[in-house]
Amino acid sequence: MRTKTFITNPRRILKIDKSMVDISIKRDPDDKSTKSFSFSRLDISSIHGSGSIKKDANIILEISSNIDTQRIDLGSYGSPKIIYDQLIELEGKKYNYTYHLFIVEGYEIRASNEQLRVTDPSKDNSDFRGFINVEPENLGEVAWRVFPVDGSSEPILQVNNDPEIDIFTRLHSMDSTFRSLIVINAIEQCLRALLINPGTTGDEDAWQTNWKIFFSENNIENIEDLDGDEDKQNWLQTTLDKISSKLLLFSKMKEAS
Repeated sequence: MRTKTFITNPRRILKIDKSMVDISIKRDPDDKSTKSFSFSRLDISSIHGSGSIKKDANIILEISSNIDTQRIDLGSYGSPKIIYDQLIELEGKKYNYTYHLFIVEGYEIRASNEQLRVTDPSKDNSDFRGFINVEPENLGEVAWRVFPVDGSSEPILQVNNDPEIDIFTRLHSMDSTFRSLIVINAIEQCLRALLINPGTTGDEDAWQTNWKIFFSENNIENIEDLDGDEDKQNWLQTTLDKISSKLLLFSKMKEAS
C-alpha cells in the first residue's frame, strides 16, 4: 500500500498539549499487553492560530511498536470520531507503544503531538506500575535490567522472558518476593536517569512528567533545584525512602513468608 509522506514546517506546526486530547488504552488482564484504545475528545481551540485549520483537516493517530506502525483515522478536525475499544494490531513488542497525533491538511501537518502520553487506567502510584513500565525481553543470563539508564528516553524495566521463571507474570500477579527484590532497585536506576536528564519544565508529554507530578504531590524537592553531587545523593535517598514507604514491598514480603 502506498504511504503518504507529510511535509512539516516547524514555524507553523501547532503543539497539541496532552490536556487537549482524551486517549486511553486498555491492557490484557493476564499478560498486561496493550490491547485496544479509546478516543473521545480533541479540543485545541485555546491554541493561537488554531482557527486557521480547515474543518475538513484529518486527525491521524499513529501507534508504533519497536518494529511496526498502525495509522488510524480519527475523523476530521471539525467532526472527530468517537472510538471505543478499537483493537491495536501491531507486530513486535506489545507493552510500551509510542503514540503520535497529527492534524493534517493534505500533505501538511498543521498541529501535532509526537510524544503523546495516553491515559493508562492500570497505573497508579499505590502500585509500582505507576512509576515504571515493565516489558519481557530475551536477556540471556540476566534476570532483569533497566534500559536505557542515560536519560535519553523513558527507562523501562526489562525482565527475562524465560517461561520457566516468568518474572513478568510474577511481578504483575502480586508476587511479593519478586517485587521486593527487583522494584525498588529498578526505581533507583530510573531516578538516576532523571538526575542525568530532568527534562524541560512545562513539557507535559515528556517521560519525566509523571515523576515530577509525584514529587510535587509528596513534597519532594524539585529536581531542577538540586545543586551539586551531595544534594543529588541526598535527594535520591529521600525520594527512594518515600517511594519505599508508599509501596511497602518489604513489609508485604514479610507478611507472605
